[in-house]
Amino acid sequence: NVVSERVRFTVEEGEEAVALVFRPKEDGKYPALIAQHFLAGTKDHLLFAAMLNGLAQRGFVAVAIDGRLRGERQNGKTLGAAMAESLKTGKG
Repeated sequence: NVVSERVRFTVEEGEEAVALVFRPKEDGKYPALIAQHFLAGTKDHLLFAAMLNGLAQRGFVAVAIDGRLRGERQNGKTLGAAMAESLKTGKG
């Protein structure tokens, strides 16, 4: 009774993200909920995805993306490395 899909979109110039979307299978208009994973997690964490699925079963469109430098938005750079670079350059 739930459909899950991944939707790629541009979040800002030069950076894309993949949204994880859970929605009821039946066509219709549903309230949307946008969720952010916990600090050390990703949108694909097993418990987080289960929560999104549960919301869709209750009639919501539940959407999540990875935070910058997490999961599919990591782009080969760790959060620590990105923070060090930002402190050094003043950018980012």
